[in-house]
Amino acid sequence: MSTGLWPTIRGLCDWLDRENGRGDHEMAMRFLKIAEEAGEAAAAYIGWRGQNPRKGVSHTRADVEAELCDVIVTAAVSLATISDDPEAVFAAKLEKIAARAGVVGKCSAGLLPLGNAPVERCVTQGRHDIHTTANGQTWTNVHAEVQ
Repeated sequence: MSTGLWPTIRGLCDWLDRENGRGDHEMAMRFLKIAEEAGEAAAAYIGWRGQNPRKGVSHTRADVEAELCDVIVTAAVSLATISDDPEAVFAAKLEKIAARAGVVGKCSAGLLPLGNAPVERCVTQGRHDIHTTANGQTWTNVHAEVQ
C-alpha cells in the first residue's frame, strides 16, 4: 500500500538522519549514492541487452526498471535532504521541463456526459480553473471528472 511519494521520501530522510546523521560527509554520501545507483541502472541495461560478451544476457527488463526506480528514489532523497519543500521544487522543475518539451497543459479533466455519450475532455492548456471542451462547453473542478 502506497502512502505517496513525498511522505515516503521524507520518511526515508528521517530514517537516514537517525541512522547516519546529517553532517557534511553524510550529505555528500547521499549525493554520491545517485551516481552509484545510475551506474547500477546502466549495468542492468547492458546486462539486459547482452552487451558484455563475457556475461551475455544477465539481467531482465524488470531489473532495469528496479534500478531506475532506485535512481529516482535516491535523487528524491537527496533533494529532500537539502530542500525545505522538495515536492514544490520538483513540481516546478517538472513543469518547466514539460513546457520546454511542449507537453505542459495537457489537462485530463472530462465533462461527465448524459446517458451514454462519450466524456468530453478539456482542451485548455496551462494552469486553469475553468475547463473548456472543443465545442466550447465550460465547467469548474467541482463539476469535473479528473483522471
